[in-house]
Amino acid sequence: MSFQDYSEILFDACTSCLGEGATYCPKKGNSYPISGVFTKEYMLIQEGSFDTPASSAEPVFEITSRDCSPNIGDRLKIRDELYRVAEIKPNSEGQIKLILKKGERL
Repeated sequence: MSFQDYSEILFDACTSCLGEGATYCPKKGNSYPISGVFTKEYMLIQEGSFDTPASSAEPVFEITSRDCSPNIGDRLKIRDELYRVAEIKPNSEGQIKLILKKGERL
C-alpha cells in the first residue's frame, strides 16, 4: 500500500467521524451533496512584507479530490450558510483544502 492509500484511508475515517454534509454549487452545472471536514476559523499564516507574518481566520472545507473538482467562484452551503470558494489548496495525497469567503449569495 502506498502512502497516498494510507492517507485516503485516514482522511475517510476523519470524514466519517468529524465530517459533515454540504451542498456544492458549481458555477456551471447542478448542485450536489458532498461531505468534508469544516473548520469555521482556520488560521492561515502567510509571509508578509518586511518579514512580518500576516494571518487571517478563514472558513475551510476539506474534501478529497475524488469527490469533487472545485473551481474558484463555486459555492457551498454549509450549516445553512453560504460560502464562495476563494482559494484551492490541494496536497500531494489527494485531499483539497477549500478556503472560503462567507456571505455569498447563490
